[in-house]
Amino acid sequence: MKKYFKELIRFSIVCIPGYFVLLILWGIIPYSHNGSNLKYKQGSYGHLNTRVKEISGFGEVDILFVGSSRIYRGFDPRIFENYGVRVFVLGSSGQTPVQSYILLKRYLKELNPGLIVFDLFPRSFSKKGVESSLDLLANDQIDSLSLNMARKQDDILVWNTFIYAKLRQWMGMHQEFKEPRFKADRGDRYVSGGYVHKELKFHQKIDCEDSEEVKWATPNPLQTDFFNKIINLVGKMNIELQLINMPIANYDGYSNNDILQPLWKETKLDYIDFNKVLTWRDSIDFYDNSHLNEIGVKKLNTYFVDQIIEVDSQE
Repeated sequence: MKKYFKELIRFSIVCIPGYFVLLILWGIIPYSHNGSNLKYKQGSYGHLNTRVKEISGFGEVDILFVGSSRIYRGFDPRIFENYGVRVFVLGSSGQTPVQSYILLKRYLKELNPGLIVFDLFPRSFSKKGVESSLDLLANDQIDSLSLNMARKQDDILVWNTFIYAKLRQWMGMHQEFKEPRFKADRGDRYVSGGYVHKELKFHQKIDCEDSEEVKWATPNPLQTDFFNKIINLVGKMNIELQLINMPIANYDGYSNNDILQPLWKETKLDYIDFNKVLTWRDSIDFYDNSHLNEIGVKKLNTYFVDQIIEVDSQE
């Protein structure tokens, strides 16, 4: 038995450092991430890198929006400025409650909002959230919250990317990346305050067909657990929390749009489904099934400041 443990210790001494070295080498080889169990790409999509770096000098805000790309493509700080309201959009691509909680833990005190607006997107609650975790690991700091996220998701992609990002952080390389504010290949431009503006496009395809029943998937217990953590975190800080459901094209194509109703009803918080309080034209107000174009953004934002926070325009 003693011999076995001695061999195990020798094996660990050699293999663990060797694994880290191989991970670093694999990570710096161009295109090596394709199809591999390591996916570390800074500035890939959604401008998360730029967004979190802006926070340190941004100052306190009136409203903090939290959620997936529906949020960072749906609320334009420039429109709110016209009403004298300062906002920040703390969104990320595919963001689930797991990443929402981590971002709030890191930046809530710094931004110190009077109101938090959280998007209840059924798709975000049904996923494990691996892709959004990879985005967060590559574009934000690596800390104990990152480690806990990797533990909770327990996915080889997340673990490898966490280790690789942590090693880069130790070597002073993780924060060096500078993301371009305009990405011509996507027509995306980052706007100060967290919004990503897309060149005007119109929705061409409807995902829901009348001939087939389309349903949202059942919520993942991991996501509902972190949603409750968010409720507790915000409650302890005595910040008002508004739950919303962002508009989607062909909302009526889904037969169970109330799938998250038990979740938000249990919180006893205000909830607004923007699919129901406004009339949307799928081919005019959206650029795809999940995202508003700039026409839809203006309609939503104007309604929000007029009806939700009841502010008179200063224009």
